[in-house]
Amino acid sequence: MRVLLLLAAAMLPLSGAAPPGASDLAGRLQASGLDPEACYRVTGLRLAKDDLKIFFNAGYLILALPVNGVRPGAYFASDAAGGDGEVLLLPPDRAERLSLARFTEAPNMDAHFRNALMVFSDDTADRLEAMLEHPGGGEPARKNREIGTTIEAEATPALRTMYATFSIRLVHDLLSPAKERGVFVMATLGSSLGPFDVIYDPSAPPRITVGQNAERNGRQFFNIWSSFATRHGGEAAMGGLFRNAGYRIEASLDGALAMKVTTRLSFETTASIDEPIPCFLSPRMTITGAELDGAPMEVYQPPAAPGGVPPFEDGQDVLLIPGAPLAAGRHEMVFHHQGSVVERTGGDVYFVASRGSWYPQIGIPVAGFDISYRYPKALTLVSTGEVVEEGVEGGQRFTHTRTPAPIRFAGFNLGSYESVRLERGPYTIRVYANRTSAVAGPVSPAMAGAAGRRPSPAPEPETRVAAPNLERFALETAAAFGFMASMLGPPPFRSITVSPIPGTFGQGFPGLVYLSTLAYVDPAQFPADMRSRDSQTFYSELLEAHEIAHQWWGNLVVPDGPEDDWLAEALANYTSLLYLESRKGSKAVSEVLEDYRRHLLEKDSQGRTVESNGPIVWGARLRNSESPSAWRVITYDKGTWIIHMLRQRMGDAQFTRFLRALCEKNAGGRLSTRGFRETAAAFVPEGGPDRQLRAFFDYWVYGTGIPELRLKYAVRNLRLSGSLQEKDAGEEPAAWVPLVVTGGEGGPKLHWIEAGAEETAFSFPVRRAAAKAALSPDWLWHSGN
Repeated sequence: MRVLLLLAAAMLPLSGAAPPGASDLAGRLQASGLDPEACYRVTGLRLAKDDLKIFFNAGYLILALPVNGVRPGAYFASDAAGGDGEVLLLPPDRAERLSLARFTEAPNMDAHFRNALMVFSDDTADRLEAMLEHPGGGEPARKNREIGTTIEAEATPALRTMYATFSIRLVHDLLSPAKERGVFVMATLGSSLGPFDVIYDPSAPPRITVGQNAERNGRQFFNIWSSFATRHGGEAAMGGLFRNAGYRIEASLDGALAMKVTTRLSFETTASIDEPIPCFLSPRMTITGAELDGAPMEVYQPPAAPGGVPPFEDGQDVLLIPGAPLAAGRHEMVFHHQGSVVERTGGDVYFVASRGSWYPQIGIPVAGFDISYRYPKALTLVSTGEVVEEGVEGGQRFTHTRTPAPIRFAGFNLGSYESVRLERGPYTIRVYANRTSAVAGPVSPAMAGAAGRRPSPAPEPETRVAAPNLERFALETAAAFGFMASMLGPPPFRSITVSPIPGTFGQGFPGLVYLSTLAYVDPAQFPADMRSRDSQTFYSELLEAHEIAHQWWGNLVVPDGPEDDWLAEALANYTSLLYLESRKGSKAVSEVLEDYRRHLLEKDSQGRTVESNGPIVWGARLRNSESPSAWRVITYDKGTWIIHMLRQRMGDAQFTRFLRALCEKNAGGRLSTRGFRETAAAFVPEGGPDRQLRAFFDYWVYGTGIPELRLKYAVRNLRLSGSLQEKDAGEEPAAWVPLVVTGGEGGPKLHWIEAGAEETAFSFPVRRAAAKAALSPDWLWHSGN
């Protein structure tokens, strides 16, 4: 289970007494266990947390030993007489009920379990002790030390593992006296559903989550069965307290590519902070020292997991504990950290593994960056920001960059490169390629899975190809960049750097694009198992344009929250299709969209479509063991279809104005899904249905389903009449679908028909008996064939 599901940063004040150090507290947790003296025989014990109801019907409940004055855990074991525990959960909306049913075959949860392990930092211990002392107003629950001793010996190792998993959150909350923002986690055993976990986290954003750990093909997943907001809201995240931030970073890489960094972060707080501060950093980096306003600051960084850094893990949570409260105003943190974030993949080709998390981050939305690098002089380094100075000194090469405006994050790339520089009006385009023949494939799981986008298997590491025609490649890059700048307006930077990264993905940082080495390769040189039209189109036509488009979608216009992340990917991907259309015509776009339709309708091992995994706004939650590709397919493929269908609602001219308005209205700001809908609605022509697009978003953005449609019609007496029905619509809201009537005068005519579970009748006058009707191919539907 990922700790990131729990670390919403609405932290609480520290007590007036000097607390133990965070590392000391973590050590106490790891040395602690269950308390045999606090083992009780229980019947009918009920623990309620908003919509989550837990019953310990019959068995033994043993509390954990106190740590820092509170009991942070407990264990329930049913007895031999058939006792058990029970979890009741009623998801509040249709999407959550469908999700729960997908994994448990029931839309509401009534799950029994025999054993349960709990860790918590809220008031659970106080509530349990009160109920044990006065259960229902009756006699205190009976203690049983003998049973407690047996349970303690069996369950304490599992409790310590759970303490380690949630150490950051528990340590933070144990350093805070108030408990109303604490977390509750329960791992069950002995259920007919298999082991499952329940999480109640009232910190912002407050959630109740139930799910299950799973493994597929060596990859670990946490399948979220249901997750929804609690009835009691959380406070704003700590990131809202920081502003006017700036980084000054000095980084050096030695001959072995080991990295040592000093990071200075200056910022302003809008209110006083008397609490630990969460920090995000690559697990490949270790903080060796930290200061706040010149005074030492304690850092709690959990030890690395056994077996090394997980290949798909980009960052981990670290806890900063100031020696004194922060008053509102200006402050500076200084971090000294080191590690290895660059891998040599063979020859002179290198892979930067922690591209966005190699320096500490504390939830600041945007910041300016001033970065100085020193590195082996045989290599070239490219970075976010404009180059201020570069050269060779003391046997090393140095590069100094500075961003012209605040940005979300900064990255760098490294290699033995050749390059081309082009000037296009006010813009500078720099394109870099590996000097030696490119390694067209990953050599580690990190490379293969870094972005989750793998349309086909990657080639073997030893696959080598001819160097690209860099001049031509640079001209193509400049053309794509110029097309987007003319359509969307000025990008955040007046320069862009494109550089290669071994793997099957790309990433678009502010002013810096990481581009798969496969995008540099002539498709004729692809390995035999990668010569599908899907793969060739992705690497040769779409990937670079998609990452360039992120200069606008994701960097100029930033998604407002995790539920809005799909906007950046969908808009970037559709912008790449618009560029493809400008070069190769609408047929090329239609072919890509048909591939996307096919991907969405593909069935998993249970016979369910990939699209049915959940609404697009669920984001990373869509990743699950039953359908590992669901997040990628729904975010990119369905997201692209959503944008394409909006284009059909608006018409081409209005749609182009809409894209420009999104950039102008939200430049340097944040865009929510709701704000996106409201802006889009202003460009929908009059006369059509659903002008505010509420039904459209309910169906396509907040819901699931690709309608299977049945169209029937006939032409009699110059009137085209028929009906449209969505097969197996069930509870789904009706979808408005475009019907195209052809064969009459004046060209095709578009009619909007509402398709639902019941047949919708329509009738239109036509000028010719040969008139025909068809559902628009530019809409996401299928015929079931």
